[in-house]
Amino acid sequence: MSYYQGVDRNGVISFKTTSGTIPGKFWNQLIKLEDLDEAIEALEDDDTMNPSDAVNLAVFGDVRVHCDDPSFLYWGWQYISWEMDYGIEREDRFPQIRNPRLKGTLCFGKGTRVLMADGSYKPIESIEPGESVFTHDGSVKKVKARGSRLTSDYYRVEVEGLNTSIITTPEHPFCVLDRSAGDNNSDFINWVNVEDLSVGQELLAPTIKFSVDRDISQAVAWLLGIYVFSTQVFYDEIKKSLSFTFRCGDLEEGLFKKYLEELGFKNYRFESLGEHYVLYIFDEGVIEEFFKVKNQGRREVSDVVEFPIDIFHSSIKSKYSFLAGCFVARGQLIDDKYLRFFTYSERIILGISALLQSMGIYHNKFFGSLRGLNMSRIYIDYRDIDVFAEHFKFLMDLKGFNIIDYNDSGESKYYKDYLVSKVTRVEKFDFAIAVFNLEIEDNESYLVEGLAVHNCKHLYSVLDVFPFHISTITGDLINKGIF
Repeated sequence: MSYYQGVDRNGVISFKTTSGTIPGKFWNQLIKLEDLDEAIEALEDDDTMNPSDAVNLAVFGDVRVHCDDPSFLYWGWQYISWEMDYGIEREDRFPQIRNPRLKGTLCFGKGTRVLMADGSYKPIESIEPGESVFTHDGSVKKVKARGSRLTSDYYRVEVEGLNTSIITTPEHPFCVLDRSAGDNNSDFINWVNVEDLSVGQELLAPTIKFSVDRDISQAVAWLLGIYVFSTQVFYDEIKKSLSFTFRCGDLEEGLFKKYLEELGFKNYRFESLGEHYVLYIFDEGVIEEFFKVKNQGRREVSDVVEFPIDIFHSSIKSKYSFLAGCFVARGQLIDDKYLRFFTYSERIILGISALLQSMGIYHNKFFGSLRGLNMSRIYIDYRDIDVFAEHFKFLMDLKGFNIIDYNDSGESKYYKDYLVSKVTRVEKFDFAIAVFNLEIEDNESYLVEGLAVHNCKHLYSVLDVFPFHISTITGDLINKGIF
């Protein structure tokens, strides 16, 4: 947060800005209006111009900037501002050690997953300029560049709800919820460097925004959920049937039949094969729509199951129907309170994670061993899916599960349009690894494992303060007799 301090007769505007990492600390920012003299001359020569017009001319003209935050120097911004002729204080020492290519010192380890605009996750080292990613406010921006370097100074961060570590350099800011900061102890969002993170701090993951422009029926959305957890999918060209084999434990067949008919299936058949079920669909309209969504109309079934990305762009009802299909095919109730989906496919779990983040549903995701098997899985607290409730009780009965009421005194997993995850471990390391960084258009932020991270905050603090103080600056310049 920036606080206006005043403007002097030379057109130097002063602000104080709260530190993002040190409680109670303020940094001084200076912005010099380079066109102030020209604005004064214009006011004197033009009888139709008033002082407010002249101030606007000066404020929106050329400026010079400076900040006494050490990061302004350390990250190379002071060098860049001086070399590009908009700095106030001289700095001609090229930042060779920390910033050899001016690509930023803020980097992540190889393999770090970044959330792409299509809902997939991609290792940071594989992302190319021109691709699009989600950013800290849930919007989509393009990647301008990718840089890399070696470092022996990095941290390993672990957060609740994720069993893989995030490897990053000390100066990388994460979006943090500080419940004790702000006016009147109101909640406050801040950017905190990794080296200043502590266990218990709450990191934020925004609700991501997909366009809603796919008309997917609830019946087909449910089938897509069955599909991603099926052990076999087969299309019979002669019988014109589509079959799904899935392992779901016991199903109460009368309830299952009722559920299918409520979804709109008319021509179907299912068989019980021990713990496996085979569902045959003969409805031509349903089959046609299924292949249209999954395969652009081609009636082909691949051995590799891919996450159906069109579900991201469907209605909220279709998204919940998709989750219901997932739950029927491969869902369990854990500890009488958590829904669990599990599969050998990491891509499917990452796809479901992105879908849940777009729906604003908190969840835990885990990768690796489960009872000796390399299984990826998602956990959802059943209380977090209120819209799913109309399906939920029925699905519990369908699969023979019982639920119990329970109390949880923990803090909320939600804040406005964000999901909240606590830091569980921060550990420093000092041996050499390769790290990578992305430059993003406009706001220089992206999502790592769904969490919001930023490449630059101090320069944005300097440049974003103008629009909120124009009238105050105008009054000060007039009162000082400058106009």
